[in-house]
Amino acid sequence: MQELEKKAYKYAIKNAYLHNGKADLGAVIGKIKALEPDIEIKKAVEYAKHAIEMVNNMPFEEIKREYERFEHGEGFELKPVQKEEHLPELTWAEQQVVVTRFAPNPNGLMHLG
Repeated sequence: MQELEKKAYKYAIKNAYLHNGKADLGAVIGKIKALEPDIEIKKAVEYAKHAIEMVNNMPFEEIKREYERFEHGEGFELKPVQKEEHLPELTWAEQQVVVTRFAPNPNGLMHLG
């Protein structure tokens, strides 16, 4: 099972457990897209449909066991890994003078108009 298939299966199990044994396609697709924003929507739908078919054909007791196994074992990754964004380094600023301009604010210069 691929990594994405495994995630789709986990969230289909979770969704089915929370909704009396029936997983919702839209919820699973949304979770896959949230965790993997670079994936094409067609692939996300394909993985989600396959996982939901498997889960919706399972008895509720088996869904409950799988849910507890995931909850206590691997856990559910609720948020995607966020990349840290930094401003680029200004290598030229060490050799030249940096001049900045700030717009006048109400706490700045007094003027009419």
